[in-house]
Amino acid sequence: MGAPILYHQYCARVKRFRKNIFSVGLLHTPGILCYNASMQNELNLAAQTHWARFVHLFPAMRKHAMPLITVNNRIYRTAGRCWVEKNHIELSGKLLANPDNKLAMLHVILPHEMAHQVDFNLNGAPKNNRWHGRTWSEIMVKFGLPANAYHSLET
Repeated sequence: MGAPILYHQYCARVKRFRKNIFSVGLLHTPGILCYNASMQNELNLAAQTHWARFVHLFPAMRKHAMPLITVNNRIYRTAGRCWVEKNHIELSGKLLANPDNKLAMLHVILPHEMAHQVDFNLNGAPKNNRWHGRTWSEIMVKFGLPANAYHSLET
């Protein structure tokens, strides 16, 4: 699944991003920060499954750790974002909390953001800041999802 992080490294990551995530009932599962137990389990399972598939499809990813994934209640304009240099993915709490969007968030948006991290880990930053360029599109297609840059989820 990637290189394990030490507990003190994990705590430092949590402390840096805690102000941006839900703080009520925060659960501490390494790599995933979420606001309730049932969503925590679903998000954890989806993230680990998708990351394992990326590692299987791209063996060079074995040396990279799975990104820290947080749920951010302050994201309104986008479903998710990937901070590739920090190895950190944020998902919109507002969209994730909507039952109509949950499956798309877990099985389309999360792999979309993970594909950005995979692209960065394998190829570095894209030229001309084209994050939805050819290499990212190829990663999405190889993963089995359409290479769409935008979502159509209900906000």
